[in-house]
Amino acid sequence: MTGHWLEEALQEGLETLDGPELLKQAIAHVQLEDTQREQRAAKRISPTLISEECSLAAVKRYRHHSPQPGWEWRSVKRGRPSASSNMHTFRGTIAEGMVIAALRAVSQGEGTGRYPFQILGVSPTCVFEHESWSETQFQDPVTGWWGPLQVNYLAYPDILMLVEGQPELVQLKCPSVHAIARYKRDGPATVHKRYGPQAIAEMVIGRWMGIPISVNHVLLYAFEGTLPSSEENKSGRELLTALYSEFWEEGMERFVQMSAERIVELDQEASRGTWPRAYPVGTTWPCDYCNYARVEDGSGLITCEENERWETQRSTSSPAMPPALPAASSSTTAPPTAAPAPMLSSPPQLPAPSSPVVSLAPLRQIPEPPAHLQPRRS
Repeated sequence: MTGHWLEEALQEGLETLDGPELLKQAIAHVQLEDTQREQRAAKRISPTLISEECSLAAVKRYRHHSPQPGWEWRSVKRGRPSASSNMHTFRGTIAEGMVIAALRAVSQGEGTGRYPFQILGVSPTCVFEHESWSETQFQDPVTGWWGPLQVNYLAYPDILMLVEGQPELVQLKCPSVHAIARYKRDGPATVHKRYGPQAIAEMVIGRWMGIPISVNHVLLYAFEGTLPSSEENKSGRELLTALYSEFWEEGMERFVQMSAERIVELDQEASRGTWPRAYPVGTTWPCDYCNYARVEDGSGLITCEENERWETQRSTSSPAMPPALPAASSSTTAPPTAAPAPMLSSPPQLPAPSSPVVSLAPLRQIPEPPAHLQPRRS
């Protein structure tokens, strides 16, 4: 079997744990919660927000617009409950627990020790949080004061691990078989375009907290195995996997800062009544996969550009069953929209950001690898 060591560790871990124990550990993982989430900043910049392609959707998510005004739902497409989104969310959630259990089974400290890594933390109990002030000066739409805005960053890395004494991240993705085949066919650039901004943002926020992360591995796996007659299977690879490693480079921090400040700037413009423009009607990606409806279909859907409907109606908790209006809710739905942070002439003293679950204080600082370096293990 050939491949990245993480792919090999995943397969060996699934051979180490029997089904009942694997299911037990996977279920235990999906029941984890961030018990402090409600106390964290209402408006926050997340890695997935950085990777949002639509500026309008990014601002709406930043302001906690649910897919339809006043109605929350988790698995949606185009403002409506989506069976396929529900299935894909469930697949990704349970698969994440499965992969983490399998990797633990062959890790050092918890498993067989066959692979030289130790899992230090997993989402959602491992939290990366950072607070800073924008470089840009903004005018408060209410008071007229000019000053910087507080920018709150929040990330939940899937896995934080120690590999041969060095902290590394792993981003877990469970796309379709067809998507993995496409990524393998089209090469690393397609994976970078889809998942790179999120991987970069997770590294940056972690480094701001003092964790010297140098790489974020994007591990992709399908819920199906290779065909017994395939060359991959004959070579010993039973799993359909792919891996792309995003290594630290100069400029990544600036990329995240500029992306975050652009969202904050658009949010301020929205407070003055100027919202980003939506994609043209008929756009397939990302509109057909968005939480918000691009067009009205005759059933009373509120479309993504009718922003005043969200701004004037307070969000309510979702009922047990969908109401008469097109039910929906964003997977990133958070507490009700908070008022914009006040803008000050000079930043006050910020409270210290929360620490990750696992302390990495004993780790030595490592040099940043050059951009041209390839993965150390193959």
